[in-house]
Amino acid sequence: MPNVRAIVVVAFVAALCAAAGAATLAILYSPDSVVDLVPTQNDLEPTIAADPLQPGTLVAANESGSLDGVGLYVSNDGGYNWRNAALPLGGVTALGDVQVAAGTSALYFAFLGSQTGYKRVGIQFFTSNDHGNTFDHTAFVHSLAHGYDHEQLSVDTADNRYRGRIMISALYSVKVKPQVNACGFLWSDDGRVFHGPVRVVTGWCFNSKPVALADGRILFPYFYIQKFGDNVAKVKVAISRDGGRTFGASHVIGTYTSLTAAQFTARLRAGESDFDGDPVPQYAAHGNNVYCIWSDLATGTSRLLFSRSPDGGVHWTTPRAIVPPGDSADAQYQASINVNTKGTIAVAFLRANAISKTVTEMFTASTDGGRTFMTPVAVESTPARLDAMQSSGYGAGAEHVQGQIFVGFSSPGSRFTSGGDYVDMAVDANDAFHPIWVDARSGTDQVWTATARVGALPSLPLTLAAANVSDNVDLQFGSGSWDATTHTYAVPVRLHNASTHTLYPPFTVTVVNVHDPWAPGSEKYDAAPVFENADNGKPGVGAAYVYGDAQLGNLGMLAPGAETAPLIWKVQLSHASVQSSMVTRIAGYR
Repeated sequence: MPNVRAIVVVAFVAALCAAAGAATLAILYSPDSVVDLVPTQNDLEPTIAADPLQPGTLVAANESGSLDGVGLYVSNDGGYNWRNAALPLGGVTALGDVQVAAGTSALYFAFLGSQTGYKRVGIQFFTSNDHGNTFDHTAFVHSLAHGYDHEQLSVDTADNRYRGRIMISALYSVKVKPQVNACGFLWSDDGRVFHGPVRVVTGWCFNSKPVALADGRILFPYFYIQKFGDNVAKVKVAISRDGGRTFGASHVIGTYTSLTAAQFTARLRAGESDFDGDPVPQYAAHGNNVYCIWSDLATGTSRLLFSRSPDGGVHWTTPRAIVPPGDSADAQYQASINVNTKGTIAVAFLRANAISKTVTEMFTASTDGGRTFMTPVAVESTPARLDAMQSSGYGAGAEHVQGQIFVGFSSPGSRFTSGGDYVDMAVDANDAFHPIWVDARSGTDQVWTATARVGALPSLPLTLAAANVSDNVDLQFGSGSWDATTHTYAVPVRLHNASTHTLYPPFTVTVVNVHDPWAPGSEKYDAAPVFENADNGKPGVGAAYVYGDAQLGNLGMLAPGAETAPLIWKVQLSHASVQSSMVTRIAGYR
């Protein structure tokens, strides 16, 4: 093994030397991690934000189930591990359309919901002043005249006169029969009192997150179709120069083509789901430069289109494709976009393949203001089955409409073909990006995230020595599942570098004892575990699990504080009521 490692190191260093004088920037990404904690429940429309005051703290949320419910999660280690966040829901019914955002000194969470005493759907708003440990219910934004839908949340964190302002765009009806919709803007400076909505556009419209610029202007992005059923929309932005109290004339970015209702239904019935049925453009800004990304079906296959504005949303470049397809079966959709303090633009998206029936989360970036983009890389360790969600179960929901009750039956495979109307991406205080997405690698739609950044290629030491790194590494056990029939416990296990040294793979976790060595005679009453899936096939002492490059993203090393992707250990235990023990030793390189 040491000789093999030495060969790898020499080859890697040789490659670096050969690339001297060439571009040394690369997309670096960590192992992906599952966010939601119920692997049997379909979760949709994920959103994520990074705490600017506490590096490593992330908050994420999603819509739970086929129709109703929400999930809220917090990570304090940069996204490796997640826990359920405390959320007071007394008297509140959660319906979906979740949003999280980071302010200048607080974290915010919003979703559509109802409340005791109100029949119309409003926006439930929560605030955390302790880095996501607890959230307080600080507002119920509602109207007696209409209900809200598709609220989109952002915060002005630029150094301008509106710094800290909470901004929400939302869809609502101004007339029911015939239906007339509008998109409007709401704002708050304290998370308790909200103003608006200020109507921005009336008609068949759909909104994206508001965008704050460095000079205090606010962009209200939306798309607009002439009449219900049209599949070609205008992508537009309206601009406010007074903090959102009024908006001026809209500016056209481009158009996008989606599927007609008949095409949508026909493709689903044919078992196809390699497309975005409801492509909502996403935006990001750096200073007064604004960037927009969306998926377009004009060619019959989803392709990403990108446009940028150098003057705060007034003029836009001609939309263009930024990711060449790998082959004619490639589809690109469900994109998210963000930009860090250095001006690096990141775009994450799902790449589906109709032939292999798989879908993978991809990541690309631009360091020149969107003029060129790097070759996309897969930040998802395991491609998901594209058709897995087609077999997901149904849910039902009801709504009062004009003296009647409308009932809808929906499944992720019928309503949310690509994980919902939107996904998200956060950027943290260290300028790293955290895309969040939905895939069905487990058989249900779960929420995943990873960490990606643009930086210099990592360099490995010229020499590495094999070492016992047991004192440097912790075993991190995730939420496992128990099969009472086979007495098998399947548990995800990560390696966490708890030292100040950078460690190098492969890491081999070897079982050296299957009893408690510190309890004399324990072998007489302690049931020895049996390992069903050790990499070397051994069931007891000597069983080994090997963590290699595949568990490290593309970093090739385990930095202090970092973790590997998990391996699933399948351990047969004699009975749920009998304790089992073991001792392991971990070998690696440093």
